[in-house]
Amino acid sequence: LNVNFVDVPGPPEGPLEVKDLFRDRCKLSWKPPKELGGLPLLHYIVERQDIGVRGGWTEVGTTEELKIDVTDLAHKKEYKFRVRAVNKKGASEPLNSSKNIIAKDPYDEPSKVQDCELVDWDKEHVDLKWKPPEKDGGSPIEKYVIEMKDKFQSEWSQAIEVPGDKLKGKVCVPTIKEGNQYQFRVRAVNKAGPGEPSDPTKPVIIKDRFVKPFIIGEGLKNIVVKKGANIKYDIQFKGEPPPDVVWEVNDSELKSSSRVSIENTDKTTLLIIKQAVRADSGKFRLTLTNSSGTCSSTADVVVLDKPSM
Repeated sequence: LNVNFVDVPGPPEGPLEVKDLFRDRCKLSWKPPKELGGLPLLHYIVERQDIGVRGGWTEVGTTEELKIDVTDLAHKKEYKFRVRAVNKKGASEPLNSSKNIIAKDPYDEPSKVQDCELVDWDKEHVDLKWKPPEKDGGSPIEKYVIEMKDKFQSEWSQAIEVPGDKLKGKVCVPTIKEGNQYQFRVRAVNKAGPGEPSDPTKPVIIKDRFVKPFIIGEGLKNIVVKKGANIKYDIQFKGEPPPDVVWEVNDSELKSSSRVSIENTDKTTLLIIKQAVRADSGKFRLTLTNSSGTCSSTADVVVLDKPSM
């Protein structure tokens, strides 16, 4: 009389190895159990536990091999794995992984891009340069992403991508629009993804940066006023950078005084001479000067007075 005792198999032999670990996947392998329970093995059940979530074990899959590919991990989550051998009597006690794993690539994102700054700009483009991050995360820098935002908004958007061997980039219209004010920053990208962004640049207005001054309209006009009236010139102009403003009468510079008022902005100048006298007559000249050049306008001013006896 032959009596065969059958039972569930013994647990698979360890170690339960985790290989080729990435942010969303890994490979597990193990050895067969020493005790088969008197019956052929049917398959192995592989389970995992998400350490950051309350709950028990969930099945990853079944396999007849001594390995399995796990393909649905969540990036940077912590997991534990176990394997059971199964025959017709049921499942064995589990073989547990010796330590928890964190789903991440074998390399990290690059560190922060350094010293991002504006180099040049005008109404059609913005040129930037930067220094590489101190750490590449263990994987070569594949590209840099230049991001931008309107100064008065909070959300950043991608402007352009630059190859990883370049440390400068140019953002052009229509990505940027003339008259708007933007800030820029740069991220380095490797196989793990984009790293921390650089510090943002100072805000820049998209406009011509170097423009020779010019007067809007006809400039100074000849005027005739009576004694006691005001002499007034209100002039608009443009130039980048904003020009210096100089008023002259008969080749002598005018300065503000109790009767003379000169008010300048980046785009306007207002000259008022109160209670004009005959001595205020002469050739008036307005001169605008910046690094791109100079422009001027002249006019004759006559103050009428009663003839002296």
